[in-house]
Amino acid sequence: MTQAQNRTITKLDLLKIMHRSLYIQAVWNFERLQNLGFLFTVVPMIKRLYPPGPARVAALQRHLEFFNTHPYMASFVIGVITSLEEKMANQPGTVNQEEVRSIKAIMSGPLAAIGDAFFWASLRPFSALMGIVMILTLTGRANIIGPLFFLFFFNLFGLYIRFGGLTKGYLLGLGVVDKLKKFNTQDLITVINLLGLIGLGVLLLLYAAEFNLWQNLIFFSTLLMTYGLIRKKVYTNVLIYGVLAWGVLLYFLDCRF
Repeated sequence: MTQAQNRTITKLDLLKIMHRSLYIQAVWNFERLQNLGFLFTVVPMIKRLYPPGPARVAALQRHLEFFNTHPYMASFVIGVITSLEEKMANQPGTVNQEEVRSIKAIMSGPLAAIGDAFFWASLRPFSALMGIVMILTLTGRANIIGPLFFLFFFNLFGLYIRFGGLTKGYLLGLGVVDKLKKFNTQDLITVINLLGLIGLGVLLLLYAAEFNLWQNLIFFSTLLMTYGLIRKKVYTNVLIYGVLAWGVLLYFLDCRF
């Protein structure tokens, strides 16, 4: 095998990187956040491109620096960095270390915002809500479909982005940024939120159908009060314990649902 061939990332290397990317937050720390997880992920790439010596040590140190983004969206950064490192190892002068560092920093911020808005704020609540609706509407052992739906549906998107993002990032390099710009994430978030509201409406109707007039008044007034507190940006923990205390009070007043 020639030196040039030895410095080409293989499909097996990509599979190893994909597997390791699942653990990017396993050793998260407060000083440099995901840096150890990022380095652990790209070790197969570094071993493939750089023989033991100063170049490998420099690559290891380069990827020990601060890094933080959404754990699923990190796959795009990992793919792009793998592509750039391959060019730097095989075509000296085309890419330098500072470019690699700056691209990691530039990509991580916007991808974190996209990932948080899509996965944490939209897809995860929607998947959980649909799972709850299934648990409440299905009878007997069939309601196991609810939690299974949550696990399958949410992780389907997560795994697709993790593995697809890495592949696209590696094959397209910096060109993947243009692909991401053309994809309108906000439209997808809007659709998911709308479906979530429909599911929430169904869930509320299921509960309200079993209440008498007095219980319905308490139920919907509590919802409105909670919504108002959310709009005023009251801390989530305060809301949770407040609603819990309100439920205990209603229990003792014999107004439980």
